Amino acid sequence: MDRILIAVACTLGLQGCAVYSVASLGTWAVTGRTLTDHGVSGITQHDCNVAQPFKGEYYCEKKVVYNQNGI
Repeated sequence: MDRILIAVACTLGLQGCAVYSVASLGTWAVTGRTLTDHGVSGITQHDCNVAQPFKGEYYCEKKVVYNQNGI
């Protein structure tokens, strides 16, 4: 029984990167941005997307916010 618990603990520890990759792929499929893109966007307050350089744009584009009053 102890061997099984140790094997399970080691297996879960080795799959940490796989969990991040699957989560990042899932957010990319839903939002079009990876987890890293969301983190960098939150820190810089810009729209960061890993796919933008392939479109001829910068990795992080400054967000344009329009006032609803037209000002």
